[in-house]
Amino acid sequence: MTPAPETPDPPPSGAHPRTLLASAVDQLGEREVVAWCCRLILGQERAEDPDLAWLGGTEDWLPYWRRVWGARGLLYPGTRMRSKPPLPR
Repeated sequence: MTPAPETPDPPPSGAHPRTLLASAVDQLGEREVVAWCCRLILGQERAEDPDLAWLGGTEDWLPYWRRVWGARGLLYPGTRMRSKPPLPR
C-alpha cells in the first residue's frame, strides 16, 4: 500500500464552504476535488483522500455526513466539471 500523499494544511475552521472548496481546488486541483466528493457520496472514501476539514467536516461526525459534505462540495468547485464529473471506479 502506498502512503497517503501529504495534503496542505486546511483553511481555518469555520470558513464558509465556498472558501474551503476554493482553497482545496487551488491546492489539490478541481478534478481531484470533484472525484473525491463523488467518492464520498458513493461511500467509496479512500485512505489517501484529502482531510474532511476541506469540506468543513471532522472525523467525529456521524457517517452519513460524509455524503452530505460530498454533495455540498460539488456545489462550489466551478462550472468546468459540472457537465460530466468523473465518477470513481
